[in-house]
Amino acid sequence: MSHRPKYDYEKFRKACGKNKGKKVNVWENAAEDAERLFRKDEEALLDFIYKKGFDSITFFNSSPHRNIKGVFIDEYEFRTGGITGYIAFFKVNENWSIKSFHQSETRFTLLGDEIKKLKEKKVLK
Repeated sequence: MSHRPKYDYEKFRKACGKNKGKKVNVWENAAEDAERLFRKDEEALLDFIYKKGFDSITFFNSSPHRNIKGVFIDEYEFRTGGITGYIAFFKVNENWSIKSFHQSETRFTLLGDEIKKLKEKKVLK
């Protein structure tokens, strides 16, 4: 577990744009979840990432890929349209892969996040 990203998010984001000379693969499960939960096909998903469509995005972990030695997977949580989501991606040679893109299972609603912040500031008990 690492508290610093292995990859430069901005390079990944730019690679999601058309004609950027980098290839971005979207794994089948990530594509299905993007379509089902966010109504975005693969092209719309890549465009959304490229055009900074997230309300916010926060890195939280980088871990070794289980099957590819020397490759790490960067994990982020994001907010969009009141939904907290999760995206995980990695890079092999010059090719990026989006391994996961789905609703977060570890976070709560926007209201829950605000309550947590107030508790941390000791405004609420």
